[in-house]
Amino acid sequence: MHLEVGPDGRSYDVTGRGCSAGWKGLFDPALDVARQCGDLRGHGAGLVLEFTFYSPEWSATYAVHAQASKDGSRMESTLIVVQSRYDTGGPYPYGQKVYGFLRLADIRVRGDLDEATWPPEDRGPFTAIADYSFLVALRGDAAVGALVPGQRYFESLDTWVPVRFSGDLGAFWDPDLHWDEATRTYTAGPVPETIPGMPVKLELHLNASDVGLRDIVATMADGSQGTLVPVPPDP
Repeated sequence: MHLEVGPDGRSYDVTGRGCSAGWKGLFDPALDVARQCGDLRGHGAGLVLEFTFYSPEWSATYAVHAQASKDGSRMESTLIVVQSRYDTGGPYPYGQKVYGFLRLADIRVRGDLDEATWPPEDRGPFTAIADYSFLVALRGDAAVGALVPGQRYFESLDTWVPVRFSGDLGAFWDPDLHWDEATRTYTAGPVPETIPGMPVKLELHLNASDVGLRDIVATMADGSQGTLVPVPPDP
């Protein structure tokens, strides 16, 4: 991704390449044997970026509305599939959750022949290679950050490599995840703020003998906290 700052010193054009899987096509289109990558174009202002790219393999155009942290270390976004060969009649959210982006340099990818080196994993009690899902709602009558009473939030822990925790409450990666056996607490973060009002830290309190969720304490960038408790899915 390349940024060209506009004459106002704040807005900029975004160009480069985007991939629906892998990264080698970013450096050399000839290496994109799976046809996952396409030219990326968009614009931005301050910490907010919008861009699209096309994946030939899926005949899909991906649209991203992203917010970067002030230190430039991470980026989170909503991701929309504008069109695809599996079109359902219009644009639709891809996975209905917040997605996080890693810098390639952070996983030691700098060139087309590099292999990613993921940080050490901390799966805690989530030892099986699987997806663990949590559906929760805010306890109480007061909003906390962007979290509001009456709204249900979905978050999932994917223990495939790389281990990642993502959903409506934000996106976290291997280095952000820590397990404390003594307190049965699985912590994600704290991380720099990206999307305003989204949690920068999540503390999952688990049952004494399994991975059943008791509650999640969400902490915002301003230090405010809210507790979310499990709720049943729609019948």
